[in-house]
Amino acid sequence: MDNWIDLTNYGIAVAGLMVVLMGLIMSIFSRYQEEWDRKFFIILFSFLIAYVSFDLLSQFSLTMLGESTAMLSRIVENAVKHGRDPYAGPFHISIS
Repeated sequence: MDNWIDLTNYGIAVAGLMVVLMGLIMSIFSRYQEEWDRKFFIILFSFLIAYVSFDLLSQFSLTMLGESTAMLSRIVENAVKHGRDPYAGPFHISIS
C-alpha cells in the first residue's frame, strides 16, 4: 500500500463488504418478508458480495503485483504506444 488513495480504496471496499454481509445475514434470518422477496435479496446480496470481493482482490493484485501484470493495463499501454485511443469503441468517430 503506497499512498492514501490505496488506503481509501481498501477502506471503501471493506466497508462495502461489511454492509453487504450484514444485508445478507438480515435477509437470511428475516421472517417478516415473503418467500420470493427473501430469495431475491439473498441472491442480490450474494452477487454483491462476489462483486465486492473480486474488486478487493483486483485492488490487492494491482497493488502487490504492480501494474505491469494487469492484462487491461497491458492492452491500454499497447494501444497508447501505437497511437490509438484505448477507450474508443469500435464505432468511435474522431473529430480532430
